[in-house]
Amino acid sequence: MKSYKNLYLQVCSLENVMAAARSAMQGKMSGHAAARFQARAIYATPSAQVGSIGVVQAVVDRSAAINAVGIKVEDFSVGKYKAMGAPGTPLTDDQRELIQSNLAEIAGEFHVAVLAKGRAIPAEAMEGQTFSGRQAQRHNLAGMVQDRAEAMRRLKVYHAAVDMGTRAMTTALEDQLLEARTKVDDLTRDHQAQTELLNEASTQVESLRGEVELLAAEIDTLKAECDEAKIQSANLIAQRDAAAGQVATLQSQITELEASQTDFDRKLQLEVARVVASTGTTMPARVTPAGDTNQAADLHSRFAAITDPTEQTAFWRKLTPDQQALILKHQA
Repeated sequence: MKSYKNLYLQVCSLENVMAAARSAMQGKMSGHAAARFQARAIYATPSAQVGSIGVVQAVVDRSAAINAVGIKVEDFSVGKYKAMGAPGTPLTDDQRELIQSNLAEIAGEFHVAVLAKGRAIPAEAMEGQTFSGRQAQRHNLAGMVQDRAEAMRRLKVYHAAVDMGTRAMTTALEDQLLEARTKVDDLTRDHQAQTELLNEASTQVESLRGEVELLAAEIDTLKAECDEAKIQSANLIAQRDAAAGQVATLQSQITELEASQTDFDRKLQLEVARVVASTGTTMPARVTPAGDTNQAADLHSRFAAITDPTEQTAFWRKLTPDQQALILKHQA
């Protein structure tokens, strides 16, 4: 508070005039009146609270409470005022007188600062109380206006450069602070939301990365199986081609055997016809290998008994090569 008496030249400026008007219209006149009363004009709306011109200092005496619980506080100091207000100790009369005298000195400087511009404010209006806008006007603490627009018009009379549309007066400092805090809270919430989204996205990325790794492993397995299947397919194709070659060879052999059998049948029929023509009978000669005369004679007689050449051919085909040899040898 003592520093106010050194601020007279600094506070007598347009900025302090505007600050005084703003605080008065918001009903927040307090101990800062020492500086704001240096303005050339102070205005207050009817609902504003103006005043609180006074000095206060509170000292909490807890000595009785401490003694009640059996605690005793002893202070050791040099100078009867050095331990003034120490916790758990009561004030002495000398200390009370010192505090009161200091407050009285400060209050005197406070009153001088308030009255420095020649305002006729009565002493009874500077006892720490506050007043409404109308009461403040009666005690010469402020001029009353109905609203901010009227205050701005009056202030413009004192300074032509007052910008009623764009200066900081359009928004109270507390409102600006509240707005800034709201923006900070919004940004904080946005940041938290973005962080949560990033964490969720990171979790999803990790999950997808694991799935991709599993799919990559499955793809590698499928590629290996595909390569093995290709090899097996190539082997099967080779086996098929080899089998087809063998089938073709067998088919050729079968064709050759059928042709040979046809040629043999033709020769056999010719031979049978020749034998019949030369012997004059269809009964073949009974000639058999040694030790098998009966079998040869039986085969020859059966063959000779057949008169139809086609039936003879069918009978001949049913015989074994040895049996056929026996018949031929028996006829010869």
